[in-house]
Amino acid sequence: MKKKTVLFLAIGLLLTGCGTEDALSRQAGSSRETEEMSEAETILDSVREETAEQEAGREESGEVKGAIKGEVKGKAEGEAVREAEEGSRETSLEERQYTWQEYTIILPEEWVGRCVMEEHESGFSIYQQASYESNDRTGFVCGFFRTQEPVEYDHGKLIVAYTEDGTLYYLVQPTDVPCDTEDEKIAGEYIRMCQQVPQVKTSLQIAAPGVHGYADEYLFSTSSVFGLAPAMLEGLSDNTLWIAKNEIYARHGRQFSNSYLQQYFNRCTWYKGEIPPQEFQESALCETEKENLQILAAAEKEYDRQHPYPKKYQASETASEDLDGDGTADTVSYQVAEQENGEILCVLTVNGESCIVNDLSHFLSEQGMTNPTVGCFYITDILETDGILEIAVLDEGPSEDPVTYFFQYNGTLTYIGQIAGFPFEDMNWGINGFNGYGGITAYSQADMLETAFVQNSCWYDGSRIVSLDQGWYDYLPSSAHKLYEDLPVYCEMDETSAMTVLPAQEEVYFLGTDLRSWVLVKGKDGNQGYLFVEDGNVMGLDKPAEEVFSGLQFSG
Repeated sequence: MKKKTVLFLAIGLLLTGCGTEDALSRQAGSSRETEEMSEAETILDSVREETAEQEAGREESGEVKGAIKGEVKGKAEGEAVREAEEGSRETSLEERQYTWQEYTIILPEEWVGRCVMEEHESGFSIYQQASYESNDRTGFVCGFFRTQEPVEYDHGKLIVAYTEDGTLYYLVQPTDVPCDTEDEKIAGEYIRMCQQVPQVKTSLQIAAPGVHGYADEYLFSTSSVFGLAPAMLEGLSDNTLWIAKNEIYARHGRQFSNSYLQQYFNRCTWYKGEIPPQEFQESALCETEKENLQILAAAEKEYDRQHPYPKKYQASETASEDLDGDGTADTVSYQVAEQENGEILCVLTVNGESCIVNDLSHFLSEQGMTNPTVGCFYITDILETDGILEIAVLDEGPSEDPVTYFFQYNGTLTYIGQIAGFPFEDMNWGINGFNGYGGITAYSQADMLETAFVQNSCWYDGSRIVSLDQGWYDYLPSSAHKLYEDLPVYCEMDETSAMTVLPAQEEVYFLGTDLRSWVLVKGKDGNQGYLFVEDGNVMGLDKPAEEVFSGLQFSG
């Protein structure tokens, strides 16, 4: 008997017409805005009943509407298992289109003739045909459903659209591998189909009045329809609350004076920024949105109360802070002065004891500061549970390569490490780079396709600040580039993964990079994928990057 791996919950939820959803991180969506509803309990009961029937070997209740027939042109790089498949003709858009009630999707060419569509009361499920037919109706790839009430967040569920009257549309994906895993060919095909689900999601069209698509690009997609309970905001960072508050305005086309916010929303498919900040009218907001803005503002105020650091001090000021947690305030001042010989001295004075800190050689054999920030210093609290505060001084560095240096005081001044960039909200495009749990993030310049700012991270281990080997670096939201021609991209950061095509368009954005070979590219049309770069050439087109994208610039 063939081995079966069945994800009962994901399949069961789809068969009964239920699901939910991402958050920030990404994806934040309505997963944070929903509470458990009685409908969800009913659905779960239905899932349990159906699972019991399956275990007892009873006949499945879902009605198979049938497979979409056709042949496919196997052309994705790394898909060797398809090379022996029969047929080589390209399928038409009509053959790839599937419509059920108000839903319409476009299937990837490779799916034609290889999937089964199973319809239910509020949507439909898509199965890999090979697993479905050979292994007792497994092979669930994804599904779409609608509901009138938010459902409890669960991994694998994503809200993708909503209407003004409160109808919610969800995408559900498996959280396991519910296919015939003993057949390598079937398993490989199933994995590639799952990799292409984002492509299917982007193609989704819903013919319903007042529908808002691309809901997964919001932090709180339905904040214009449903109220935000304060409990839903617990544990969210000040950065998340800031974005959530401003996306309410962005939904109505407001522009932003803050460059980070403007570029962040520019790359959202749903955003059409046409109203200058000074011309935006609050009357454009509905009552639910106004109430949610008040709730978010209160959450921001509470966050600031609980996290009073970092604090900025001018160089002319003397800070009074308990640095070592002994209950006694310590006095801190910082001065930067140029000597007659041209040498610059940066002097930290704690409790009357002064120390030159721009030459770090007497702390560690590291390069000292080259262009110290004269006007200010900061008191931070990197790890809020240890009762210790830090002193941070800034260096503009050469060629816009800023560095922040951190010191602690426990009777003597100790250098504990540095991070490239400035992690302070007022110097970091409005983003607070401290999470209070030992993590620090800031943006620094890197060269990948162009010179851009990417987010780097450090960690305080209790004694030293150490750089993290991230493997992936988010781009600072920046200006769009024009894509001159259709661009083949990978669905995952793997040359053997399935591929799709990013159409030529006026606006594409770089979202992240591994700083070696890969860049995540997103179009304003919602399509995205991983681009492989080698020696400045865009593989797949085998052209220099500047012939593929407009406006690429390198500093220096």
